[in-house]
Parts: sequence; structure tokens; C-alpha cells
Amino acid sequence: MEKDILIFATTDLHGEMTAFSRSKQVHELKIRYPDAIWIDNGDYFIGNPLTTYYNATKEITPLVEEANHFGFDVMVPGNHDLDYGLDFLKKQVAGLDMPYVCCNLLDLNGEYIFAPYTNLESGGKKVAVIGLITQALPQISAYENTKDLICLNTKEALKQTLDQLPEVDKIIVAYHGGLEADIHTGNPLQYATGEDQAYAISQAFPEIDGLIAGHQHFTNSGIMNGAAFVQPGSHGRQVGHLVWPVDGNAEEPSVLPVEKAPVRFAAFDQWLEEIVDLQEVATFLKEYFHVTHEAVIFDLKSPTNQGLLDSFPIPYTMGRYELSSKEYEELRNEKWFSKALITPATEDRNSVVVYSNDRRMPQHRLRQNYIDNLFDEFHKWKNRG
Repeated sequence: MEKDILIFATTDLHGEMTAFSRSKQVHELKIRYPDAIWIDNGDYFIGNPLTTYYNATKEITPLVEEANHFGFDVMVPGNHDLDYGLDFLKKQVAGLDMPYVCCNLLDLNGEYIFAPYTNLESGGKKVAVIGLITQALPQISAYENTKDLICLNTKEALKQTLDQLPEVDKIIVAYHGGLEADIHTGNPLQYATGEDQAYAISQAFPEIDGLIAGHQHFTNSGIMNGAAFVQPGSHGRQVGHLVWPVDGNAEEPSVLPVEKAPVRFAAFDQWLEEIVDLQEVATFLKEYFHVTHEAVIFDLKSPTNQGLLDSFPIPYTMGRYELSSKEYEELRNEKWFSKALITPATEDRNSVVVYSNDRRMPQHRLRQNYIDNLFDEFHKWKNRG
């Protein structure tokens, strides 16, 4: 007997799977809708201090087993899932019980790294789920993380995949990218960088029945060019809900709030209290920012992992400043300066570039803010090789 087609979607969980899966709301959804399709839309494996701990201490993250136990039906890569490189991601994916799909990631031989789509069933009907990642992946990820892959143009890759789909009742695109225009008017919400293309995808492919977006950590839902659309927030605070009743017309999609269950891990807490070597931090920062003539000024909150984490405040973990030689000399006379100095700048230059996390730096000389997850990058660097 035919039933409603039900889909629930998460995105940008960033390691918050335990707290999400143990929430009362999610537990009730799993019990109430046992036949629903659950899709994770990427940025699952990486993105909070717990994932840093997992990746620094374990070859296979426990998030693999959590995804299997929860019972996702299909998962999609996000840009941060590649922050440790393709080999890391493939190793995690090998342990998953469900399909992991993406139609615009190829290896250097031009072969799909992951299956472009999968066919599922809900309500007695066939549902194809196509995975897609932002085409800006090479621009927003380090070269080392993406050197072993080719990221195709989203619309070109999607068209190729749609052309090869078998006959199905519904087509769902799980796109790890964001929304660039108002879903009702098409008016731009941001500059057209190509990083976020959910609206453009809906306009180019009217045959799509459902579209899941993410990446921006925003919350949106509605009918967009005939497709049911959800963008279900981030960090497990929301879950997207798509419904097609038996008559085939999509109901108004929604994003449901989730009250996550508090979770603590004793081993993780102990790791946060481990002492870090300031000299190692200094060497890492100089290597990460390719320091030669520049100065690095770093304010370490306390000599522990927790202190290091607190030293990289979100969203702007470090800044790049450019000062005149006179301003730099005046700065060196500040009482706090010597305590934070890791390396001095080369003398006899017309201007001095300083990398710093210290908010006492002259903000009118700020040239660039970095949003890099430097806590994670430090531990990745520390455990290299």
C-alpha cells in the first residue's frame, strides 16, 4: 500500500551527532516515522573540538559507528569533511553502512570517487538521492586537502547525473552548498561567487522534486520553482522535514527545532587539560602562515588544549595587520607585547606585517581576518606523518 514519502535531513552537524541523536525530538521522529528516509547533507566528520580529539587520537572516528547506529539512509560530503584530505575521508566512508554519494567529485583519472546517486524507497515509491558539493571546494579548502580530486561545476555534473538516472518517482538533490537568492523573488542575497547555488540549481532543473542545502548554517524552507526546499541550520539544532503525500504534491516543507541532549566524555575532558608546548605552537604558526619577514604575536590563554582552543576565538581565529615601522616600534613598547611575541619582524622595512590573535592589536591596521580552524590545524600538524 502506498504511503506518504517522508524525508528528514540534517546538515553541518560538525561532530554533534551524539547530542543530536539523543535528543527527545529526534528519538520521537525515529519512532513515529520508521519508514522515513534520513539524509545527512555533509560537514559531518569535522568541525568542533570533539572531532579534533577524535581525529588526533583515533584512526577511525567514532562518528562512523554513530552514523551506522542512528541509521542514516544516505550521506553526502561537505567541504570540511575533506579538511584532513581525501584519504582520511575515504577511510571513514569505508566503515559506513549506508551509501555516500556525490556527483561532482572525481579522482585524477576522471572516475567518480563516490557513487553519484543512490536509489531508495519510501512510501512504496522509488526515490533517487543525488549528492552534490559546492563547486568552490578548491577555493575554500587547502590545496593539500583537494590535490587528489577534481571538483566539477555543479550544474554540469548534476545534468550529467540526471540524464543517467533510471525512472524514479521522486528526485532529491542533497547539495552541500548554500542559498544565494530569495526563494520567492529570486533577488540576490549575496554576491554571486559560485559557492552557493541552491536557487540557480532549482531554476535550471525543474525536474527536481526536493532540494536540501546547507553550508551557510542558515535555516530556510519553502517551495522553490516547484521543488520542496530545506536548509536545516547546523550543529544538530534543527532537522529538515519534507513530505509528499500519496497524491504526489509536496506539502510545505519545514525545519524542526531540536533540543540537543547534553553529552560529556571524560577522556575528551582530560585531553582538553593536557599541556601544550608553546614552542610547538610557535613553529606551527610560522609554518602555517609561511612567516619569513613578518612578526607573529600570539596570546595563549593558558598552556592547555582548552587554553589553546580559547586562544582561537570563532569566527576570526587570527588577523593579519600591516603597520608602519614607527607604529611597530611603538607597539613594541607596550607592556603586553613582549609576553605575546613569538617572533619579531625583520628590521629596516618600510612597513611591518604582523599575524596575531591578540585583540589589543590596532584594529584600524587589520588587513585580513582568518576563519581557519587553527586549533584543528595545529593538532593535524602535530600528528602529521
